Amino acid sequence: MIRWLSRGSLIVALFLLALGAPAPALAQGPCGVVDAIDYPLDPERFGIAYPFGQPSSRYDGRLHTGEDWFGGRATTYGSPVRAIAAGRVTYAAPFGWGRDKGVVILEHLMPDGTWWYSLYGHMEELNGYTFPAVFTCVERGAIIGAVGRPRPAPHLHFEIRNFGPDSPGPGYWGTDPVYSGWRNPSQFIQNWRAWLHPAHAWHAELTDDSGPRFPAIIRADNATIVFDDGRLKALNPAGAVLWRYIMAETLEIVAVTPYEGSILVADYGGILQRWSLEGGFIEQWRLPTTTNDAVFTWGNLLVVHDAASDTLIAYGPDRAERWRVPDIPRPVSVTPTDAVLGVMSIRGALTVLGPDGRIIDRATLRGAGDLTPALDGGLIVRSRSALWHVDPAGHWQRLADAPPVQQGTVALYSRADGRFFLYSGLADQTLYAYDAAGRLLWQTVLPDLKGRPFLLAEGDTLLLADGYGQVITVDLASGAVCDQLRVWGGRAADAWAALGPDGILRLHIADQMIGLKWAVLTDSCH
Repeated sequence: MIRWLSRGSLIVALFLLALGAPAPALAQGPCGVVDAIDYPLDPERFGIAYPFGQPSSRYDGRLHTGEDWFGGRATTYGSPVRAIAAGRVTYAAPFGWGRDKGVVILEHLMPDGTWWYSLYGHMEELNGYTFPAVFTCVERGAIIGAVGRPRPAPHLHFEIRNFGPDSPGPGYWGTDPVYSGWRNPSQFIQNWRAWLHPAHAWHAELTDDSGPRFPAIIRADNATIVFDDGRLKALNPAGAVLWRYIMAETLEIVAVTPYEGSILVADYGGILQRWSLEGGFIEQWRLPTTTNDAVFTWGNLLVVHDAASDTLIAYGPDRAERWRVPDIPRPVSVTPTDAVLGVMSIRGALTVLGPDGRIIDRATLRGAGDLTPALDGGLIVRSRSALWHVDPAGHWQRLADAPPVQQGTVALYSRADGRFFLYSGLADQTLYAYDAAGRLLWQTVLPDLKGRPFLLAEGDTLLLADGYGQVITVDLASGAVCDQLRVWGGRAADAWAALGPDGILRLHIADQMIGLKWAVLTDSCH
């Protein structure tokens, strides 16, 4: 095995150790520290006509260093532009961009001790709105000019960067602007709004903006291990990186999951690796089959789906095969309980197995369905038309009619007390609560959710978080919305959440892991 590592046939391991020294006391800037942040224009009236990082044919394919905000030809010109946060004026020139009009730059000291500059371009002094004087302080929301009329139409060019306090800059850049100090302005504002929330404990910026491929693992010491862009990465309880290992590009990772007190990394070709929770490679072995992303533990069994033969295979702690079940199409979800394993495959094929691999029941639903554990160790099943209880013996009982749902954004979740919750998705964006017998307890509309939410319940609160960045807490007794915040997300992102023993909610959305104080986040639900 040492020879395999030294030849580098599968991985390159990089170990970085950070002890997380205490942060120095935050100095006060000349205009204070940012405690709130907003957009420069009303996002309900203005939209982004040209986004950050988009190449421009007009500028030889160079990439946009900011965002262009536009609200319509009849309403944009002359609209007041506001400071996004408290800061100091470092540049103000009505003709800073010549024919492309004026520029104002503000300097901001953030609560984490970092300095950032917000730039507002293509502005004019109109309608009584004048540029502020250099070196003066402005408050959040202060009017610092008006949207001007540059070439070709009125719009605001808005930037966030960590350099250039006294230069308007080029507006476009030849390489990725992020690597040169610019940031996506809307992402910066949206995330800082969340980071300024009273529940915020820490955050860690990740690389993969598609969100969690696999659930993170929380160690007993409250460190969090996450898979990010081909790397196993451990974050300490304050969100700083403890170590990271880069997996080889030759590996096609299909699963990262806890296994025998360690981390199991599975490759499509059947290669399995164990990594220590404390950091470090342990061992590797190979399965006799290929596999897909259905690699998981069930009790003391390691279960994999053979992609070539559509067979589900279970291995014991000694890695000997315990059982195999043929004719199971590729799973889209698996739901293990203490008594049964529910496997939902493509085209609505449902297989219910016992721990010994015995087929308890097979059924084909009309369209895709959803599963969640039931109080007795069986399953709650959502089909197109109904909600069902399947007991551990395979007996089906109809509980209730299923409400209309939008496939792809629907979510089903259950609690240990038997209550279960169904979010309809974009069909009507309604969250339904049922008791164990299928009686409707309450329903509430959640119009801000756009994607399939991750659901988690603790105490008297239910949390929903989607890949677009919406985070909503709901009172379990009444269905009332308690609190809501938003981090940066997107159409292609996913969400995952888990509550650690330290009372911190780990929330992974898009390219960030954020730690939120559960007691503060859910305080209004109590």
